[in-house]
Amino acid sequence: MVGWAFVLAASRGDGPGAMRAAEVVALFAAVWAIYLGDRLHDARRAGRRGADENHASIPLRHVWAREHPRILAISLGVALLAGIVVMPFLSAATWSAAGVVAGATAAYFFLFRGGWRAAGQSGLPVKELAIALCFTAGAAIAASPASIATIPLPYLISLVFLVLGNCLLISRVEAAHDAREDPAAYYSGGKGLRLLPEVALGCAFGLALMFLGLEGVTPAVVALMTISGFTFLLARSRHPWIDTHTQALADGLHLLAWILVFWN
Repeated sequence: MVGWAFVLAASRGDGPGAMRAAEVVALFAAVWAIYLGDRLHDARRAGRRGADENHASIPLRHVWAREHPRILAISLGVALLAGIVVMPFLSAATWSAAGVVAGATAAYFFLFRGGWRAAGQSGLPVKELAIALCFTAGAAIAASPASIATIPLPYLISLVFLVLGNCLLISRVEAAHDAREDPAAYYSGGKGLRLLPEVALGCAFGLALMFLGLEGVTPAVVALMTISGFTFLLARSRHPWIDTHTQALADGLHLLAWILVFWN
């Protein structure tokens, strides 16, 4: 998410130099804390039920989390400490915008990770869309704390579709595991429209391509087209090794944002 904040900032008139260090550190700490807390929650819940699931069917990230809870807990403490340290340095605009995103994130955990909502209740990828919206909002706030309205709307919509496609792809691959561990996931239990990840990724690519024709080459356009294109190819692959490592590959592709932010 921090990489995307720099990409969005680099695509504005004043560039990434206008970003404040406090917002960048706070964003990294918040995202890292959320991810670590999520993994610890999964590991603790699995431990209470007992390790009766076929080990081969557990995604690698969940296997690692179950085997190294202490490392996750220490890292979570560091992330929380970093967030607390930078709080006094955040701007008033950041506090206002971040409060909305924090509230939405808390609602996400209550509804979806707390087991209050299952995937079959609407037949829509509500959980994955919530993640995509929170992800995009967090990156936009760090890129432009004063007003995210300075970031072109097509960039934000395209990023929402990209993250949505990413989450749906991972859910599709981990459907069997999610049927037990995460019933709010769209493909939990094997249900859901099979090609929805490709549709979302295609929308992300198409919007970026449209903006390329209107405004020319910018870091955001290059990043959105490149990462959505590669993720689309990943979604269409049927190689067993790629299926096993889909989550790492799909999330890892977003690291390209750090390289593409310097696109001229």
